[in-house]
Amino acid sequence: MCIRDSIGIALDGDADRMIIVDEKGKEVDGNLLFAAIVKNWNDRGLLENKSVASTIMANFALENYLSSLGIDLVRTNVGDRHLVKSMRENNLKIGGEPSGHIVMSNFGTTGDGLIASLQVLSMMSSEDRPISELVNLFELYPQKNISIPISGNNSLNDPAVKKIIKEQELLLDNKGRIIVRESGTEPIIRVMVESKEEAMINNICEKIQKGKRLDFQEGIDLFNTTDIHTLGKLADFKKRQVSGDKVYFVLNRHVNPTNICVLSCSFCDFAKKKGDDDAYEMTVEEILNNIDDLSL
Repeated sequence: MCIRDSIGIALDGDADRMIIVDEKGKEVDGNLLFAAIVKNWNDRGLLENKSVASTIMANFALENYLSSLGIDLVRTNVGDRHLVKSMRENNLKIGGEPSGHIVMSNFGTTGDGLIASLQVLSMMSSEDRPISELVNLFELYPQKNISIPISGNNSLNDPAVKKIIKEQELLLDNKGRIIVRESGTEPIIRVMVESKEEAMINNICEKIQKGKRLDFQEGIDLFNTTDIHTLGKLADFKKRQVSGDKVYFVLNRHVNPTNICVLSCSFCDFAKKKGDDDAYEMTVEEILNNIDDLSL
């Protein structure tokens, strides 16, 4: 077996989940692996109703990618039992979790790491491509996962906790999401925060560095971004691409043909009344002479 065909496969204790390592020694994200399998099935006409299932923890970029293929993503609560239940209720052939559970109803009723591994090997063989290429489908939105120990029950029903979660969701302003849930196995609350803004900025940075023109939506995204530091760096980078170290200034000059005003604004120190010692009115010739004096 040559290097490009190499792959590492690891199963958990009861072999219902798998982790894949590509030929470069890099662990394959579960979202990307699931997307690659779904794409393969879709290309082969195996998705009967153009829908698949995954959990609320699945990366939003996965949902966007599947949508671009015309495939609906049905989200469920975390856990393979919820995944299987949704698959049965919606007559779905395949479902998966980022954690490595992949359920294929044509081959079984629950997650099976061995069957899922064979599916990956079959996909590599039929397409004659290394796994790193097969899963190179989209950029994941950045996610941050934390665990918070708790001592009592129903912590998520606390009004103060609900208020904090709602405030943070509003701060994301539809540019991300927050998933907060109690662990089913430990006395902890699991928090997942996901935002597409960092990914959006990175994509635009890459496009600018390659000299590609931004589209209308990317311009709107930059206008709405709160990442002022990165925006400034992008502007400086593009400016240096165009004019190097040269700096250009715009010099505006104006001529006031008179300072006489009929109004009497209390805050104005410029306007005068006709007859005042320092009131003036310029003739056309004086105006033109002033313009000549101001020209560079």
